[in-house]
Amino acid sequence: IDRVHNTAQATGHVVLMEPGGEVVFSRQARLSNGMKNAVLNGVATILAENGRMAANGARRYGGVVNELSKVIYSTCNLCKHDPTAAPLWQIRARSAVQDLKRKVIEYHDAEVQIYGIPVFWSPYLSQPDPSVKRMSGLLIPSFGSSTHIGAFIALPYFWAINKSSDATIVPIIASKTGPVLDVKYRKAFNDGKLNVNISGGRDRGQFADAIFSNGTFDLNNTWRAGFTYNRTSNVAFLNDFRYLPNAAFLSSNAYLEGFGPGAYARVDAQLYQG
Repeated sequence: IDRVHNTAQATGHVVLMEPGGEVVFSRQARLSNGMKNAVLNGVATILAENGRMAANGARRYGGVVNELSKVIYSTCNLCKHDPTAAPLWQIRARSAVQDLKRKVIEYHDAEVQIYGIPVFWSPYLSQPDPSVKRMSGLLIPSFGSSTHIGAFIALPYFWAINKSSDATIVPIIASKTGPVLDVKYRKAFNDGKLNVNISGGRDRGQFADAIFSNGTFDLNNTWRAGFTYNRTSNVAFLNDFRYLPNAAFLSSNAYLEGFGPGAYARVDAQLYQG
């Protein structure tokens, strides 16, 4: 510790406890300006929601911005039998900036990997800090395989439009068909809610689409109205992409219902697609 220059240096198993609950491990750390500035070598960070980030080195400025080099980020646990194996998914980047004030992690020259295999590359990629409950950014990707569409991967993006509405945009890339785009929209009102799920793309050599939607609205303290609208252009599309497997029909309706002391009334119109 150099009290004259207000600096401190530590070597070995260095552990820094952050006010927000994050834990930073480093092989070597040089701190200054009341620990607001730092230079770290061999960095590993435990974030919220099982988020984990490792980097060759890092610099901190003003206690609010971390610049990292050769970064790896994931929320997956390592294999117990082989901890050196690649996790289910991870982001590897040449560099990253972690903004502790804005709660955002920005990657440069980023690569998304599944079991260590690159599946997506971008010169710039950003995501909310895992501690953030609601912010626009990439969600955990999913992948798998099925008979009709082959191997596939889905890369969902969550868009927080405003405080009362959001959308989840999911491009799906498959080896035998597609691509397909799936969009889920949600809107909350003071007296109701609306949900819309629209998807479309190529399946079995032709374009197919589907919509699933519902809404409920309180007209007053007695009456409530609502609807559901479910429709597809191709039943095989739903089964291939597992939106509604093993369903005999799609139902839609519009209704009006009222509640009173000891009384209930409902008017309901139904529509079916076989």
